[in-house]
Amino acid sequence: MTNIPVKILVALATIAALYALYLDTRKQKQIRLLVARMKEKKTDKWQALPWLHRAIPRVGLRALFRTAHIDDPESTDAYRHMRIVERRQLVALIIVAAAIVIALTGTSYWGWSW
Repeated sequence: MTNIPVKILVALATIAALYALYLDTRKQKQIRLLVARMKEKKTDKWQALPWLHRAIPRVGLRALFRTAHIDDPESTDAYRHMRIVERRQLVALIIVAAAIVIALTGTSYWGWSW
């Protein structure tokens, strides 16, 4: 019979992984919309980026917002929100990893059973 801590940790890891997947799809949509907005409104600044930055949209956006002064508050807010979603996704992935490590440690050293 599976121990209750293992069940809880597996459920926690599953929920956190699904949340991270949801955040990733949301982030990718935000990136696509923001890149389209930058290509439309700030064409000169977008074209001034190196080709590698334009080929990888997330990298291009980071470079654009770090180096160029973007005076569009809507784009700045969208970029700021995208960064918040990235941080939440990182927290969810850390929770997944921690739950898996604790479950494996418990089954290996603390006598828990699957």
